[in-house]
Amino acid sequence: MSGASYFHPPPDGVVPEHNLFFAVMAPTCVHPLLAEKSAQFRDRYAIQGAPITPDRWHISLYPVFRGPHLPPEVIASSTMIGEALRFEQFELKLDRVMSYQNKRRKKPFVVCAQQPSMHIDRLVRLMVETFAVLSGGPPRAASRISPHITLVWDRKIIPSQAIDPITTPVTEIALVHSHVGQSRYEFLGRWALVP
Repeated sequence: MSGASYFHPPPDGVVPEHNLFFAVMAPTCVHPLLAEKSAQFRDRYAIQGAPITPDRWHISLYPVFRGPHLPPEVIASSTMIGEALRFEQFELKLDRVMSYQNKRRKKPFVVCAQQPSMHIDRLVRLMVETFAVLSGGPPRAASRISPHITLVWDRKIIPSQAIDPITTPVTEIALVHSHVGQSRYEFLGRWALVP
């Protein structure tokens, strides 16, 4: 593993086929609540987009690689990161829904945390520091994460609004290989957090 950054954008004009990232997968105990919110707001706003399946509900933590060819050494290096991390379990309260604004035609409709999460911020900083230590390079700047789970992509803009909090236990992190355009995730590693 060399260099300070492991997020490799694809060359101009090349559609990425692989996306590798660390994430918190939504635990099965909150799936019924997330499914309820997804159905509730799809009906309320006549959302037409296909809902994201529960096996892909996640909170993104740290991007590793995005490009047309996923090098085996990037997978190996990322696995080392996952194995080296030590972090305590925590809970995350998701208490809002909204559409995130971006330049795409379809916007992500998400359930999210109104306030930043100290635990998520610390976990991401630890990942940045661990990448730097194992790579021998300077740490990459850690951006603040707005914890959210995307439920559906749609053209409609859903205004931000409060919901009853969904308390989400965070007990593990996952290294996720997204096969872009195939709606398929492959889990290359899952590591339990410290109880």
